[in-house]
Amino acid sequence: MKQNLSNQINLLEAKTHFSNLIQRVQDGEQITICKHNTPFAVLSPITQKPKIKTEDIVEQIMEFNKDKTLAPYTIKELRDESRR
Repeated sequence: MKQNLSNQINLLEAKTHFSNLIQRVQDGEQITICKHNTPFAVLSPITQKPKIKTEDIVEQIMEFNKDKTLAPYTIKELRDESRR
């Protein structure tokens, strides 16, 4: 993202108007904080991944597995074999 002068702010002004800066960041701006005209920090919004519901994941797994079998054995046969 290209920075312009309106997105740069000196440290004292940032301390004074911090709440306003946070609101601007929440609105999508990226703000560079400078000390003695030298950039040293950036306030930027966090990009969040969309949350996926557990139910949706389970449904997708079940749909994927509906025509698949694990083996030509029954659960009982597998259990009995593992106990030998």
